[in-house]
Amino acid sequence: MLVIYILLLAILVLLLWIVFTPLYVRVDTTLGLYEIHQAGTINMSLHPGEDEWWQVRVFGVRVRVKASEKPKKAKTPKKQGKGKKKSRFKRSASAWRCLVSGVVRSITLQQFACSVDLDNVVLNAQLVPVLMLVNRGPVSIHTNFNDQYYLQLRVKARLNRLIWTFIRFLTKK
Repeated sequence: MLVIYILLLAILVLLLWIVFTPLYVRVDTTLGLYEIHQAGTINMSLHPGEDEWWQVRVFGVRVRVKASEKPKKAKTPKKQGKGKKKSRFKRSASAWRCLVSGVVRSITLQQFACSVDLDNVVLNAQLVPVLMLVNRGPVSIHTNFNDQYYLQLRVKARLNRLIWTFIRFLTKK
């Protein structure tokens, strides 16, 4: 009986760890880094141009991901129904507004740095004062005149807040 309690406690602690530990999304085009990770739990990274596009590690153990090509199915003609089906998933405008605001509040932008060249000297020069107004806090957007493009993005998502928002959305009328 004690062994069952210990196993249930271990599963509960693991689930709480997954729910309450933040999830990070990092994109850096100069380094070729595209990853989603949660400390100690999962690390998924995308490596375009390599043989193995996805590298996934779950609890530090590498999981092989094979990209298989599935044959496309031929489309069959749909039968015309007599009446329209009613959608059973109707929510009020306040529920949708609550969902969107909850999702936005659960995601934190930690860094957004971007540099672009629009191949138009006049347009680049006109964007400089506009981008000076946009550059506040973690947002940094610049124009350059030497054909360099890069994007650095770091986002933190709180899964517990996302789950709570979806529960409230599904239960709110």
